[in-house]
Amino acid sequence: MEATDHELVRLLRDHGDVLYATTFRIVLRHDVADDVLQELFLRLRESSSFFEAKSRLAFAKRVAINLSLDWRRRVKSNRADSLDTQSGEPSCDFPARDADLKRVEQRDLAEWILSEIDKLPQLQQEVLVLRYVEGLEHSEIAQLTEKTEHQIRGLASKAIQKLRRTLPDREID
Repeated sequence: MEATDHELVRLLRDHGDVLYATTFRIVLRHDVADDVLQELFLRLRESSSFFEAKSRLAFAKRVAINLSLDWRRRVKSNRADSLDTQSGEPSCDFPARDADLKRVEQRDLAEWILSEIDKLPQLQQEVLVLRYVEGLEHSEIAQLTEKTEHQIRGLASKAIQKLRRTLPDREID
């Protein structure tokens, strides 16, 4: 095993759960999160930038976010293609409870936001995921991205403004 492999194994041992959680929060499927995590380590192994990064965890986290968002884009594209060949809406033979409807609406909104995020520049995507999916503070994101806290606030604000302009008309509680 090469020195680079040892470093990757150490990263997986020490931070694999964090990277997995980041990936899962974006793809929302355990099987896909596993696949994305494997792809992440293959990419990192081939990346000289990873081994030169100030923070290898920060670098790995950003790559994990990008790979996860790439997966969402592919699924969105495949879903659009398959919808062209389907006809009609699925039927539902049982009444839905208000709590169930609210949960579905919240999930739909989260799915919509994750599907629309790919229209933003890459750094804005990463900032939104780190802030609102990972729950990191602006100062933590600034360290991870090697930007100032002021720049991170600006990026997040611009990204949210862009998303709000494309938000479909719906009532959100």
